[in-house]
Amino acid sequence: MRYVDENFGASPLAERFGIRHYPAVFVDDVLVARPQDFYGWGSEAPGRYTPWKDAASRERFRSDLRRWVAHRLAGEALEGVAPSDAAPPGPTRLPELELTDVLGGTVDPARLRGRAVVVELWATWCPPCLDTIDWLDRFQREHPDDVVVLGLAVASEADDVRAAAERLAYPVVLADDALVARFGDLLAIPTLYLFAPDGSTAGSFYGAPPDLHERLERALGRVLGAGAEPYAPDLLE
Repeated sequence: MRYVDENFGASPLAERFGIRHYPAVFVDDVLVARPQDFYGWGSEAPGRYTPWKDAASRERFRSDLRRWVAHRLAGEALEGVAPSDAAPPGPTRLPELELTDVLGGTVDPARLRGRAVVVELWATWCPPCLDTIDWLDRFQREHPDDVVVLGLAVASEADDVRAAAERLAYPVVLADDALVARFGDLLAIPTLYLFAPDGSTAGSFYGAPPDLHERLERALGRVLGAGAEPYAPDLLE
């Protein structure tokens, strides 16, 4: 393990994730903490680690950082992380969802049943997220009867989210804190969850490694393919 302190204006990671302010903390290519986590969005939406002078906030940051460092030191790819005290929390099943998307449409829970469901938590200021929503859009158009993609936009301006959603073949919801909490504790952007047709969790993807789309496509193939092996969260590719 080594610590790297980069010149902010010349940081490839900061540029890749569209980070324009500091502080931001990465463990390899996973965005663990954003400026908003330390500053918040205002009194009604405090950051994850605010107030920073509070001992509990600092310990929460140390705990989160230890989680990600432990995964990297273990050589894990952060796909299908085994559930444990050190693992990022996530849903065991697809939550029951009755939502209205940013274009005024209804997300019908009945449409999610019996299909593979991909949920991406993303932000308009995150370039890797935008690349992934384009990839998911293509996949949704190629598999309209087998897969349902649902985008949950977080910490983003509504107008920017609507502009992105207008060109997508799947619904995008402007997610508030309560909706995000139904999927667990959001520690990385993007975060994607794959759910099998029976609603069980079939994969978890944190951050934006270079082969994210290949990993997701393989996991979807397992879920959609005949005789697919059951998801084993303690096994990593």
